[in-house]
Amino acid sequence: MTARPLDREEFSWHNITVLAMEMNNPSQVGSVPVTIKVLDVNDNAPKFPRFYEAFVCENAKAGQLIQTVSAVDQDDPRDGQHFYYSLAPEAANNPNFTVRDNHDNTARILTRRSGFRQQEQSVFYLPILISDNGQPVLSSTGTLTVQVCSCDDDGHVLSCSPEAYMLPVRLSRGALIAILACIFVLLVLVLLILSMRRHRKQPYIIDDEENIHENIVRYDDEGGGEEDTEAFDIAAIYVLAKLYEADMDLWAAPFDSLQTYMFEGDGSVAGSLSSLQSAASDSEQSFDFLTDWGPRFRKLAELYGASEGPTPLW
Repeated sequence: MTARPLDREEFSWHNITVLAMEMNNPSQVGSVPVTIKVLDVNDNAPKFPRFYEAFVCENAKAGQLIQTVSAVDQDDPRDGQHFYYSLAPEAANNPNFTVRDNHDNTARILTRRSGFRQQEQSVFYLPILISDNGQPVLSSTGTLTVQVCSCDDDGHVLSCSPEAYMLPVRLSRGALIAILACIFVLLVLVLLILSMRRHRKQPYIIDDEENIHENIVRYDDEGGGEEDTEAFDIAAIYVLAKLYEADMDLWAAPFDSLQTYMFEGDGSVAGSLSSLQSAASDSEQSFDFLTDWGPRFRKLAELYGASEGPTPLW
């Protein structure tokens, strides 16, 4: 009795040992080795042993051989293996190729017409039906790939790529690859230059509005940080400079305090704010308009010496 299904293609022989002992005397034991052969049944369909890829020349004639195919089957029938080849039902009326069985487990693939052109169709797929002689009969369908190629008069392949006809007459495939490689290198160089320019350190540009600061920080040392820097107060420096000038002036009186002012007047855009100069410039000013403001401003007009006009009726 089998414990699980058997597969001849996996294990064709099995070795077991059979033990026998007496029921009343278990010490009496005998053993015998048994070899079991698994008989074959037709449970595998024939198929192509490899991927077939053929070519047909553009100048091929009708009835020309383009490929010979064969098949393999994992089964091992007693009468030997016999394979039968034909076009698959969906390609029975194929106008381009036909299959001729050689009756020796091989078949020939022949052309049915001439005048193949890569520009029209560069690849053909031919389905081929393969059957065996087992019981029951098993079959499978293999696909033959046929490429249309440009050949010389002796049938040697020159090119099987339709893109070759799109290239200039004197431009080979190697030259095209070299041109594309140069273009790619140029693009890489351009991208590298742009990347370097982007990551290059930009000079620090100071705006005019940001250039005016009260404190100036000097960084003379390499490394370090804020502890190695010195800050200068412009206002303090100005006061110290004025104090130094007063101390060095031998003709100045010894004051307890020092007062200093910024320059104004003729050198100032805003003009002088001196009250003395204002009094001199306004000495000729007339205040007669105060009499026109009514009795409420009569006292003010008298203080400024405005001439009295006619006494109002109110």
